[in-house]
Amino acid sequence: MFKFELGLIIFLLILNITLVFLIEISLFGLIIIILLCFVTIILLYRIIKRKNLYQLILNHLKDISTGNLNRRIHIGDTDIYSELLLVLNQITERLQEEIIKSKEADGIRKRLLSNISHDIRTPLTSILGYLEALRDDLALDKEEREKYLNILLIKAVNLKEMIDEIFQMARLDADDFELDFQLFDLTEIIRECLIDFLPGIKQKGLDMKIDIPEEECIIYADRLSVERIIDNILKNSIEYGKDGGFIGIELSHTKKGFILSIWDKGPGIEKKEIPYVFERLYMGNKSRNKSLVGSGSGLGLAIAKKLLEEHGGKITLESIPWEKTVFQLYFPGN
Repeated sequence: MFKFELGLIIFLLILNITLVFLIEISLFGLIIIILLCFVTIILLYRIIKRKNLYQLILNHLKDISTGNLNRRIHIGDTDIYSELLLVLNQITERLQEEIIKSKEADGIRKRLLSNISHDIRTPLTSILGYLEALRDDLALDKEEREKYLNILLIKAVNLKEMIDEIFQMARLDADDFELDFQLFDLTEIIRECLIDFLPGIKQKGLDMKIDIPEEECIIYADRLSVERIIDNILKNSIEYGKDGGFIGIELSHTKKGFILSIWDKGPGIEKKEIPYVFERLYMGNKSRNKSLVGSGSGLGLAIAKKLLEEHGGKITLESIPWEKTVFQLYFPGN
């Protein structure tokens, strides 16, 4: 293309020079010469501009190859290559975004490993301490041994729950799980989940209000996932709401589904922390992103949110300290 245009320019220049000698200097001759000069200038401009543009694109690609993704190519309004330049800029922006996400994910993985090692080491150290006491202290009577064994059992169960949460989150991140969607009665699932928590609620001396419809509330869902969602939220509200002395559970209808509200009257959470509560490993001053104090992995609320989103639902949180901290779980209806 360059060779063709360059040859055309040379031809026009020769033609101009020839015309100067052959055409009588008249108004018509001058007009022809001026027009030919104008065409020559335009062609020269196009060649120079195109060469500069190719060099600009080449430099931009070199920047990308060396990791410099901050530069963008200016796009002219009438540039015939504007679409190409736009695509190049979009590719650069996408690469920059992916690199940022990759760095953030790497930071999350490092924090996760740090938290996991700390959270697992703590109960393991405690378990080893009790086991050594049982082994070495032969003077322990039967009642004391029973007490130590019960403590060991509780800590072992907490450790298992923590490992289960870590495993669950890893599978969710890797999309290495299958949901068995079937029709279920949400009221039945809620009641069965509550049965497991009633002893703990009674032990903590919490007042409880339950408002669940008598009629069936049918959802199309994976039952185990729904149970996990409700369990994680209930654990959180019971543990962090115990100082408020109250737990509330309410299931209501919407036009397209159901809303399960679980609330407490505990110290709540600061407004600035609410957007981050469902992030894995987020530990604010009053973070509720632990399923159990001292034994949570920091993944309980993150898992609940992820599983609910897999069902086409969503979860929200509102908090007024010592008045009402409420989780609202939306489940699409059948």
